[in-house]
Order: sequence, then C-alpha cells, then structure tokens
Amino acid sequence: MTFEDYYLYLKDSAPSLRRDICNALEISYKTFYNKRNENSWTNPEREMIAQILGQTVDILFPEKNTD
Repeated sequence: MTFEDYYLYLKDSAPSLRRDICNALEISYKTFYNKRNENSWTNPEREMIAQILGQTVDILFPEKNTD
C-alpha cells in the first residue's frame, strides 16, 4: 500500500497521522499537502514517514517506471 493509499484509507485518523508527520518533519500542514499532492518528499522525509508508519520506503513510495 503506497503512502497515498494508506493516508486516504485512514480517513478518521488521517489528521493525527498528518500532525505526527508534520511534527516529525517540522513542516506546516500546507507544506505537507503540497508534498503529498506532488509526491515531492525527499529521501530523508520518506524514511521518516516509513518509520512513523512501520513500513518500508519501497512499499510506501514505489519508484515510478519511466520506460
């Protein structure tokens, strides 16, 4: 399950996840939504999110095949 799928699946607990991620990354909610919408997370941010969710980076943020 990708991060986007995971986030949308949570519905009721998504705000607390967003808060936890924003606090851990020291970013605003606006920055969170911009990064989520554009999938523009840096590698360290991806690693932190994976750690928060207890998942691997590869599962949450699969590389898009550009072939």
